[in-house]
Amino acid sequence: MSSRSALLALLCVSVAALAACTSEPGDLAEPTPSGVARAAEPAPTRADATPSPTPSPEPTAPSVEDVLAALAPSLGPSVAVDTYVPDPAHARDSYPVHYDQKCHQDIDGDSPWRCTFGDEDSATQILLVGDSHAAHWSSGLAQAAADEGWQLQVSSKTACPVLDQLVWIRARDGAYESCLAWGEAVVERILADPPDLVVTSLSGEYDVVTDGVKVPAGDEADAALRAALERTWGRLRDAGVPLVVVQDTPWLAQELGDCLEDHLTDPAACDSPAEEALAASGQANIAAAAEATGTPVIDLTPWLCTDEICPAVVDGMLVMRDEHHVTAEYSRSLAPVLGAAIEAVLAADLG
Repeated sequence: MSSRSALLALLCVSVAALAACTSEPGDLAEPTPSGVARAAEPAPTRADATPSPTPSPEPTAPSVEDVLAALAPSLGPSVAVDTYVPDPAHARDSYPVHYDQKCHQDIDGDSPWRCTFGDEDSATQILLVGDSHAAHWSSGLAQAAADEGWQLQVSSKTACPVLDQLVWIRARDGAYESCLAWGEAVVERILADPPDLVVTSLSGEYDVVTDGVKVPAGDEADAALRAALERTWGRLRDAGVPLVVVQDTPWLAQELGDCLEDHLTDPAACDSPAEEALAASGQANIAAAAEATGTPVIDLTPWLCTDEICPAVVDGMLVMRDEHHVTAEYSRSLAPVLGAAIEAVLAADLG
């Protein structure tokens, strides 16, 4: 069964969906009550002896929301294991796979470099672009590309979302001009040679620059950020470039590696309250811009948090390498989920 066929089968997990996917109209007759004989059917007349067959309804491709709901895990508090991956003492070194290829732009660079993973000759070309909150999904997407037979290209830059709004770079305490130039170069390259799908993500909150003045993250900055996302995503949409955004990750109040080093036998002590971590992430900005532009969202929050907590450890893996970046190991573990979600978006676009 192909990946897309497998995705269609996910819609048939309920009785109602199964009937819709497998039954001809009229196949499901009313049951005869026990002990009661069914009345004889009237003999067909000449006019209705050979009724025209009713075509079966075409199965509907599952939405990305359907796919994620079907695959959603059941997380709980962190559980101690003999060996954590990565080692908590070196959690900060669990960088995205493309960092090793030196193609993640630093603060000063503005060239839209790309790294390539998966099948370089594939007819399906996926492009991941964005800041470090897009970059940390490159490990999982690279594995998905290998599994699904895609070509994946990655272009990312430190603390730099792809949008037409000047932001503030806290590390330099100044306007991030190279980010604005890089983002425009990325968009121009996409428009000149569109892939089959652009995947993006970003840290949901930024300080922005308006009329040369820094506007700290907050309501005014959020409004500017949302407007810029709507313009940039709308520009791609209007050019016919398919786009999907991965929802932002939670922001924790502590570094997991440091906490786990002190709580190796009680890792649940390092779990974070979900409400606080998700509120700090700025997910609302992404959700609002996605709704305004009709952009599908891959929301991996169920793999990061329950309603109550964001566990530090899942299946022996550290979820985050610091307060807000996913470890390469945990990103790779979600390759099947990312692959299924991307295939759903591709199927919907082809449909």
